[in-house]
Amino acid sequence: MQLIWSAHLLLIAVCEATSVRKVPPPGLQYRPARSGDYWQGEPIPSNMTAFIAVDTTEKSEKAVIGIIKHRKTDMPTFTNFKFPPNSPEDGDYINIYWVKVNERWRGKGVATEMLKRFLAYIKATSTHPVAAWLEVESTNWPAVRLYKSAHFELVARGAPFDFYRYIFPMTKKRRRIFIGRSTLG
Repeated sequence: MQLIWSAHLLLIAVCEATSVRKVPPPGLQYRPARSGDYWQGEPIPSNMTAFIAVDTTEKSEKAVIGIIKHRKTDMPTFTNFKFPPNSPEDGDYINIYWVKVNERWRGKGVATEMLKRFLAYIKATSTHPVAAWLEVESTNWPAVRLYKSAHFELVARGAPFDFYRYIFPMTKKRRRIFIGRSTLG
């Protein structure tokens, strides 16, 4: 009986450990959307800024399995969008206004990986990335867990939406610009 109980506890521990961070399946590509990409049977409009997850083994309009719609904005005006002391506030703010993964691909780590790669892409390609922000229904626990796992922090509660932000780490280039500005004045 003791052996069965130990095996049961070990199985629970293994299941909990593996469910914390799912590794997305191989054969997925993460990139900005481009002309000719389709989301759920509809072409992604060329005037829409989107970052996508693509199943490279699928050769049809169903190949795009996840999408993040985003846009550059001014600094959000809602309260509590405060920054740590001595951090620059001038630069690019990214509003993430839609994150979706095809139902068949949910629970496989696709959204987590797509969001992680999206933030890395913005950091690498934006001149002065300051922060990304989004609104999420406070009762949408899977989305809240996703954003918290990507180091978004709650900055304001609203009804029915809460506001989260991600502050991009300061790059050497941004630090030089910020230090140059702070010594001029």
